[in-house]
Amino acid sequence: MAQEASILEFSSTQVGTEGILIFSEQGKIVMSNPAAAGMFGYETNELTGKSINKMIRGFREGFLKIKDETAAREKIQFKSIRKDKTEFLAEISIQQFSGGNELLTMVFISEVDEKKKKNDAIRSLANVETINRDLHLQIQKRRTIEKKMMKLQRLYDTMVHNFPDGVIGVLNRNMEYVLIDGKDLNEIDLISLGLAGGVVSDHHNHKTAEETLSKIKKAFEGYNVSFEVKTNDRHYHISAVPLPDTHNNINEILCVLKNITEKNKLEEGLLKALEKEKELGEFKSRFVTMACHEFKTPLATILSSTFLLENYSGADYIKEKTVHTNRIRRSVNNLTMILNEFLSLEKLEGNLVAVINTDINLPKYIRDLICEVEPLKQKGQDIIYKHMGDSETVHLDQHLLWSIITNLISNALKYSRENSKIFVTSQFHDKTITISVKDNGIGIPEEEHKHIFGRFNRARNAINIEGTGLGLHIVEKKVKLLGGNIRFTSQLNEGTEFTIAIPNGE
Repeated sequence: MAQEASILEFSSTQVGTEGILIFSEQGKIVMSNPAAAGMFGYETNELTGKSINKMIRGFREGFLKIKDETAAREKIQFKSIRKDKTEFLAEISIQQFSGGNELLTMVFISEVDEKKKKNDAIRSLANVETINRDLHLQIQKRRTIEKKMMKLQRLYDTMVHNFPDGVIGVLNRNMEYVLIDGKDLNEIDLISLGLAGGVVSDHHNHKTAEETLSKIKKAFEGYNVSFEVKTNDRHYHISAVPLPDTHNNINEILCVLKNITEKNKLEEGLLKALEKEKELGEFKSRFVTMACHEFKTPLATILSSTFLLENYSGADYIKEKTVHTNRIRRSVNNLTMILNEFLSLEKLEGNLVAVINTDINLPKYIRDLICEVEPLKQKGQDIIYKHMGDSETVHLDQHLLWSIITNLISNALKYSRENSKIFVTSQFHDKTITISVKDNGIGIPEEEHKHIFGRFNRARNAINIEGTGLGLHIVEKKVKLLGGNIRFTSQLNEGTEFTIAIPNGE
């Protein structure tokens, strides 16, 4: 009806004395202009609801002729009845249009005046055509705008609802959401961030919520805000920007919350990997420096002993041969141990060591191992081994166990004096294998106990003794790889005892 009102108002100003009536399909007048009301002797609103057929004589019979498009431009004369029952001759033309769900008919009425008849008719038709054309243009523009608005609304809803890993919303000055949506809307703890209006019970989260709100509210002052916050083991990146209205007043802000927990984890992983790579590079560099230093003594020993064997021809040649052969053997074993330690550590650091358990007769295994380290003994040293318990067969990785025990015994021999004894004990008890290696050597200073399993660690009283500082570090890693633990007791100049406890692989 708003469209019809605008048409009638426009017609009233353009047509002048021409009366206009609009009636429904039922023949009831729904609207009239002042000229029509005055023409029939009524007030402006009195015509509404009256029957068009009672106002204009013979209208029903003449209506079909007027309705015909070929006669639509012609005016037909009808006798019309005023309110006071007097009659007048009126010329009538019609124009039909859609008014929502029904067809409305607009009637143009003018009293017969031969002088004005022709001009009024031409003006009326021209005005109707202009009005109709303008109306169609306005309707088309409105529909185009509505389509664009609907498309933008669908696009907005789709974007906001599918906003990945977070939430996007608009907040007013009361920190209430005007709009809010996102794929993580049900995942992000808005209460802990102070952005959902709930009560934050946890003290830490309460502090976080206050800090978050304080930063976000700066967007109402015209600032672009961006920061990260952590709550409940999750990391969020929060951005807030002002949304000025047409008068440049900031009553709303756009707030975007992005879950960056996985991103931070990836970054932390990359940093750790980079740090490990850097550490490995430093380790290799330090090992090369250390190896060059440690290789000099055994190589020099091998060279000198070989030279003496080639040039000595005295009466004690057999005795000297044994002495120098043992020196060469010890030096080669030392070089082999250095290389084995480096290769073993590199595999352990790269998680490249696989545990393959097999059945082992533990007493026989350790006795064979003690025979293998015989060349490492110094003058007068002796290794005493004892196994306790009835069970002898264990299920362990023999290569890892060999490396562990060999390293502990070789250290005991290296850091003990000549003519000393090394005690090796094994026991199988309650599904756990316990092996201890005890010496009466130089011991470990108490202040260095906490660093003894560190990489490249050498106690201050062992600086002048051959070694890489990697042996115990490797032993600890291999013991842990077997699911066991290692402990030790030591007193300076009195000796050291290492004890490992490893669960049976079964």
